[in-house]
Amino acid sequence: MEQKIMEVLRRMQAILDEACLRDLKTVLQVVFEGCEISQEKRELRVADRSWAIDLEEYLMSKALEGKSPGTVDRYRYELQRLLSYVNKAVRDITEGDISGYMRAYKAIRQVSNQTLKNVRAVYSSFFAWLRTGTGSGGIPWPWWRRSRWSRRSASPTRTRRGRCCCGTAARSGTRP
Repeated sequence: MEQKIMEVLRRMQAILDEACLRDLKTVLQVVFEGCEISQEKRELRVADRSWAIDLEEYLMSKALEGKSPGTVDRYRYELQRLLSYVNKAVRDITEGDISGYMRAYKAIRQVSNQTLKNVRAVYSSFFAWLRTGTGSGGIPWPWWRRSRWSRRSASPTRTRRGRCCCGTAARSGTRP
């Protein structure tokens, strides 16, 4: 601690006179009494931009589908934020990476649940596009195979009450 106080005093010598430097030293010692200073790690982090080609191809496909330029720009904005934050190759992104980003996004930006739902739809569209084989060489990522749609009942004709469209009971096979 004393070394840092002395460093501050050395830097202030050109600005303050001797009496002010003594007062500053006393104040710094009182303020930092009981504090501990630890050296911050200074590491370089290499940005992984391997996702950029997939992103541009995806955005081009959306433009060709007829999405408005504003929509394509919004997709670019949201996906660049996610992919830059995660800083991984697209094939290495996990559900945990996305959910962690979404929690941080909501906490920092103070957005509504509807906004999160809209952002989630952008991510879902991008990753579904990749899953179908259009992007990134059609790499089948295992966590994309588990979709919430595959966990639903096998019969798409069931209604919310568990009955088939033909009016028979779904489980018992009897009529109501």
